[in-house]
Amino acid sequence: AVNDAILNYTSNNTAVSRLVSTDFSGNFRDVYSLNQTGTWIVWASWNGSETYFAASSDYLKLAVKKILMSVTCNITSSSITIGENITATGQVYPIVENLTVTVTFIASNSTIEQTAYTDSNGTYLVSWKPDSMELWRVHAYIAEDASRSAAYSNSTSFKVTDTWLNQYMLYIIGGV
Repeated sequence: AVNDAILNYTSNNTAVSRLVSTDFSGNFRDVYSLNQTGTWIVWASWNGSETYFAASSDYLKLAVKKILMSVTCNITSSSITIGENITATGQVYPIVENLTVTVTFIASNSTIEQTAYTDSNGTYLVSWKPDSMELWRVHAYIAEDASRSAAYSNSTSFKVTDTWLNQYMLYIIGGV
């Protein structure tokens, strides 16, 4: 006969009991996403019937860890002219939609942070216009949260140069 069993999930200050139906052999199945990291204890119990006594299983102890994340960061060009935008794109793994990605641009005397959010493919895009002619480094970062680990991309660099006209004028005026 089909009966109901109770599955109990406990961790720290969290306790969840779920009612599951058994099949004719007394087997059952439950799919439940544990909502916090740490040690969880799971066990099944059955209240019994007029014919059979109540019973419970042994405790099953398991560890829930943070999801290991990774993030990539690519730029549209290794060299741009002052006044142009540089675009940084990348993807997070595993794919998560609407995850905050911080893209950091670093030069000798400047650090600029831009925030992006991943789309349904886990990709992000940031476009930014540097204000100084020098070498810039850029990397992406995902902050740690309750269920995910922090992740940093590799750093890549690009150079911001003067405009062609300014370079040409300097050449003429300088008499080179």
